[in-house]
Amino acid sequence: MRTNVQKRNELLWGCAAIVAFLATLGSLIFSEVFLWVPCKYCWIQRIFMYALAWMLIVSHLRRQWISRWYIVPFVCAGGAFAAYHTYIQKSSIDPSKTTCQGEVSCYADYLNLFGWITIPMLALTAFVLIGICMALIKKEHMGIIGKDEMDGQHGT
Repeated sequence: MRTNVQKRNELLWGCAAIVAFLATLGSLIFSEVFLWVPCKYCWIQRIFMYALAWMLIVSHLRRQWISRWYIVPFVCAGGAFAAYHTYIQKSSIDPSKTTCQGEVSCYADYLNLFGWITIPMLALTAFVLIGICMALIKKEHMGIIGKDEMDGQHGT
């Protein structure tokens, strides 16, 4: 029988999976439906988010709770790129002084809701929400202990 803490942890993992799925779906809609071409930093953020979506969704559906330490590096790296992208997009930095040079400018502002919600800001929000979910999960109640973590013998 599952305890309340285990149920809460499963809910948090599921919420993280849903956030990653929605972020992935949103990025695909922006590029494939609206035909907005992603810039260099958007592609990098996509790489991290798409991987997160697969890891979180598959582990949640199979109830095989992979270690949060597989998730955290993707959240941190993707979040760092999203934060930097948001910063350069909202600041007055000279575009020639950034590392974002390519076919599509990282300064391109396809979406600007309320004057501050942009695509990199949405990505940053998703990475932060996933990170918060992972931080709130109590490891000792997920069945993730010691050698089992590497054997894939988590859950039922």
